[in-house]
Amino acid sequence: MSQPLRQFELASRLPFSRKCSAGELNEIAQRAADALGLRTAVISPGTARCGLEMERRFRICWWSGHSEQFRARLHDIKKEVYQAVRLADCQTGFEQAWREMNVITSSASWRKHLRLMTEGRCAEADWFRLAFRIAGQAWSRAARWNAVMPSSCDSPITPILELVEAGAVPVGCHGDSLVVFELNCNGEDECRFGPTLPQLQAVSRTDVVFLAASFRRQPLLKAWRGAFEDRGWNVYCERVPENEAIEPQLGQRIRESLAVVGLAGQKDPAPGLPWWVYQELDYALECRKPTGLISDVRGIVADLRNVVEIGPTSFQGSVTNDHPVWEWLARIPRE
Repeated sequence: MSQPLRQFELASRLPFSRKCSAGELNEIAQRAADALGLRTAVISPGTARCGLEMERRFRICWWSGHSEQFRARLHDIKKEVYQAVRLADCQTGFEQAWREMNVITSSASWRKHLRLMTEGRCAEADWFRLAFRIAGQAWSRAARWNAVMPSSCDSPITPILELVEAGAVPVGCHGDSLVVFELNCNGEDECRFGPTLPQLQAVSRTDVVFLAASFRRQPLLKAWRGAFEDRGWNVYCERVPENEAIEPQLGQRIRESLAVVGLAGQKDPAPGLPWWVYQELDYALECRKPTGLISDVRGIVADLRNVVEIGPTSFQGSVTNDHPVWEWLARIPRE
């Protein structure tokens, strides 16, 4: 097991910033497997296409309610941290650590590092954007652990950070083995690991829109939720109970919705969509839902190519009646 990284250490470390030997990478991967209660780890080298498909298979199945040990164990760790928050009555410090880490993972240094990683590497750009989103969540999990757990308490998140720092990303479990993807342009192009994607039965309520948006952008979210409700729509956008895994609950709501609309308020297209918004829109596409994005930045959804870029946020405290989203929704069949 590994000692937790303190906040200042987390702030100084970046994904894909350290090279290590194959032997060292295998050792880190095994430590990650041990920390998660898994038997072993498998390093799977492959092309960007392979990595994107592999990660997506595991993720879509988890959102569809299928069991998956890696993500289930991460949820257990989250519950352990939340229980510690309640017992120690340290909600304020916990939330502050979360906010501070969000500032770091969306900072200019992270964005610059991502640009350097993707410069001149068009074939790998989508993979790096995805990996940086996953890294941001891992860094956030580590910060929340640090905020509430004793420094003497071994951190199950630290070896995951060390893997991502070394350019390898845990993507799921195959049996009782942790699958870790490593980008290698000469590696496999076909996905060797990952479950078969499920056949999803989506039963739509014709009066429901799922609004995919960051809770950090409350004024934007509030304005758009009100605009939909004023026009007779029921809106799924509230938090779901966190005593159960969040993703299967969100997946169920997406399957029940007529359409899914994403909100993106950031101005820099380089990192792409926020991780949760990306996952929600991607799952909606898998469910064959009409899926659109409201954003002031064109091209921010380039790695989800079937998402319709509807128009700008138009946010000056209200949402206009002539916004193209209303016409887009009106064209959706409601049988």
